[in-house]
Amino acid sequence: MSRARRFVAGSGSFGRLNRLERRRALWAYLFLSPNLIFVFVFSFIPMLIAFYFALTKYSMLQPPEWVGLDNFERLLRDRKFMISVRNTLHFLGIITPLRLILGLAIAILLDQRLRFRAFFRTVVFLPWITSGVVVASIWSWLYNVDAGLLNYILRVLGLPTSYWLTHQASAMPSIIIAALWRSVGWVVVLYLAGLQGIPTVYYEAANIDGANAWQRFRYVTWPLLRPTTLLILVTTMIGSFQMFDLVYVMTSGGPLNATTVMAHQIYENAFTFLKMGYASAQALVLFAVVASLSVVSFRWIRSDVG
Repeated sequence: MSRARRFVAGSGSFGRLNRLERRRALWAYLFLSPNLIFVFVFSFIPMLIAFYFALTKYSMLQPPEWVGLDNFERLLRDRKFMISVRNTLHFLGIITPLRLILGLAIAILLDQRLRFRAFFRTVVFLPWITSGVVVASIWSWLYNVDAGLLNYILRVLGLPTSYWLTHQASAMPSIIIAALWRSVGWVVVLYLAGLQGIPTVYYEAANIDGANAWQRFRYVTWPLLRPTTLLILVTTMIGSFQMFDLVYVMTSGGPLNATTVMAHQIYENAFTFLKMGYASAQALVLFAVVASLSVVSFRWIRSDVG
């Protein structure tokens, strides 16, 4: 009889525990509901609409006309879109290693005991929280041929000036410099967090073994920063594929498509030429590239950390 009573009492406790868990789950979904509704309305539904428009000919002035996969076949013959893909990969291939190298170097420097260290950290991070339009406006003035600071310095030094944003050879490097200045602060912050998470005992052991500064970096710092580096690599590469504001404000894709990128092509076809169906197909291609890159990269991170 006592066992039966204990079983019944235990069953009641189990039932109360289930009710408590259900109540907690209900409150959790209640607090999450504003964000879930926002994502559903402004992300999920537009994504479904984009899938539909990608299979149509739609200009916002007339009803959508079903064309099937014609938009995607057209992409393969679109020379301008292929140039934007090449420029995007060019931008990605140059700025990614520069971000990692420069960000790590600045992070190591700011991790030392320096005077006004907090001030320098703020200065480095400030461009990242600045609007992209503001950053583009600042660098457009710096690159100005007649009144820009850079050409003024070159003239003072007796050196030839440059047509920074209006010459095919220098336009993309100029965009990359501006993008690097804006984004390196984010890399520095992540590397600083990684550096401060390394236990000091490893450095103490390395010092006892007689390791110099380079050996401590190569065999202690760099291996332990590998997960942080992979995270930075993934996030910055995804951001590079979506880069738009600097190009739009500084060059509008010129000169002669030298700086047009995939995101700018999507905007131009959608809102300049009103080719919503074609722009949706381009957007889906960009989405597929970024999604594939994200899946592969996060699996790589998981396997490396695990």
